[in-house]
Amino acid sequence: MLLNRKILGAILVLPLLQSCIEPFTPKTVKYDYSIFVEALVTDEAGILPEVRISTTIPLTNSEENSIPEEPGPVNNAEILLLCDDGSEYTYDSPESFASKSIYTLSDSNFRAEPGKSYKIVIHLDGEVLESDYEILRESSPIDSLGYTVKTEKLEEDGETAQGYQFQVNNHNDTPGPSYYRWIPDATYSYTVPYISTYRWNAVIQRLIPYTSDGARECWKNKNINGIYVASTEGLSENSIIGAPLNFESQYGDELAALYSLHVRQFVISGENYKFWNEINKMVYETGGLFERQPYKITGNITCTSNPDLGVTGIFEVAGVSEYREFFATPAEFPVSGTTCDLIEVDVLDYPLSKLPDGVYIIYYEDTNQKMTSFSGCFECNERGGSSVKPAFWEDN
Repeated sequence: MLLNRKILGAILVLPLLQSCIEPFTPKTVKYDYSIFVEALVTDEAGILPEVRISTTIPLTNSEENSIPEEPGPVNNAEILLLCDDGSEYTYDSPESFASKSIYTLSDSNFRAEPGKSYKIVIHLDGEVLESDYEILRESSPIDSLGYTVKTEKLEEDGETAQGYQFQVNNHNDTPGPSYYRWIPDATYSYTVPYISTYRWNAVIQRLIPYTSDGARECWKNKNINGIYVASTEGLSENSIIGAPLNFESQYGDELAALYSLHVRQFVISGENYKFWNEINKMVYETGGLFERQPYKITGNITCTSNPDLGVTGIFEVAGVSEYREFFATPAEFPVSGTTCDLIEVDVLDYPLSKLPDGVYIIYYEDTNQKMTSFSGCFECNERGGSSVKPAFWEDN
């Protein structure tokens, strides 16, 4: 058992910590007001067509070097989905968030059909935004998910970590080239090491018997950010081998036990691929703040009523396939999960009366010691996971 003053200090002061980072606004860069639209239609029944609309941030205005407004939702749009067979579908009123509005199709049974073409028309503040017709390309299978061991820089000061660079492999039996976008997500299991015997009640200043044995193993879902695209253009075969997906570090709970990677594969148009590839270069592949000069990416949605209105948008019509793979704890490098060192309490330096309410306590009768650690080291759901095993989970 380790005595670690840092743990108790974190328990006591963590609720008081706040981030105080002052943003830097370069004085020589200016962006105009623009509308950003992201729309998706697929042949998968579980993915209802969505349109996400927001105003993009004007980094500086013409009068002063300041940020006059944040990106915001757009709640007053009227949206139609048109099919080349003459069918029309409407979108419901949006669900609004701080930075965007999400409109979903009213017909919950809608499912796009391969070979048919679709377009969206958006009426907004007297203007008309619309896409061209986009044909739905049939989905092709993901053959497998794998990984390579990679060392990645974590900090600018040179600190690195080993981890798994996940990869996707596929093939397409139709004549090439093919264009793909992947959206991965993950679920991983983890187990907490300790079972408490008491919890501290700060109101009545007493230890209350409490056993935490009921929630030791949890499963946690993880959304994976990033843009993952590739094409077979210029390749001798219409297949993808080893296209990179997300990287998972040796630090954290993700790879500490069993990790499940789930990937949706979208077969998209060459124009859509170009859009996402340019966004990826601008956002993720820059070497520094001024490494790449800002430039406008337009996509396939335009304002037909007013060409001067800034619109950045993408309308995707895609065939979808999906694949899930499980990965055991790496043998190639050590994995450091959540630190669960113990410290002793009910001693001169750390009396019980100084503890926050609800702290978990282990009592060792043989040594007459009371020990504690972070709450997430006693109850797995304290780390944001669920003790209910997912239906798709498998033990291996």
